[in-house]
Amino acid sequence: MDLKGFIVESSELDPVDVAQFVAGFNGQILADWDGEGPLKLLALLFVARWTMNAIEEAWDNLSLNEVLKAGRTYVKFQILFSVSALIAQVNKQPSKVVQPNATPKALEVSALILPLAANCLEQALQTANTQALTSNKIFSPQNWLKSLACVNGQLLGAGMIAGMLPNMAGGKDLLERMKAPATALFDRWSAD
Repeated sequence: MDLKGFIVESSELDPVDVAQFVAGFNGQILADWDGEGPLKLLALLFVARWTMNAIEEAWDNLSLNEVLKAGRTYVKFQILFSVSALIAQVNKQPSKVVQPNATPKALEVSALILPLAANCLEQALQTANTQALTSNKIFSPQNWLKSLACVNGQLLGAGMIAGMLPNMAGGKDLLERMKAPATALFDRWSAD
């Protein structure tokens, strides 16, 4: 199934609306996306919405401590980042981000990926808290969530989980669903 078909089938979008969006969007803005800019932008919006809805539905079942559960609005975006980090690690490209149009198979198993992503964030938080305690420093989870240390902790956790997946029950199938072609990964933007 092509991306447009997947988006229409997996959402409440009208096929005519999708076609009009793709046809009417100014593709010059996204010329570096090989002329498929409107469709890829739609895919990005769809994947983000789909994933955020899946996080919202799974929220009560995610194994997050109270500090993370209290920051629900912000933490959902951190989990979204962890999903991206997991997919990048599975594809052995930790410094890259997968294009949304390469993720339909992963979206189908979001119920399996989200707990892993939540675990990345939880482990990163626990590690940062332990480091602060051993250094006799005060740890502020709210400030940590906005720091580069949080991002690095999640990347480290994603690498660890991706390395363990082949040995877990059902892990090989999950790995296959998270794989993307090398051309579907692009450099991650960062600001220091």
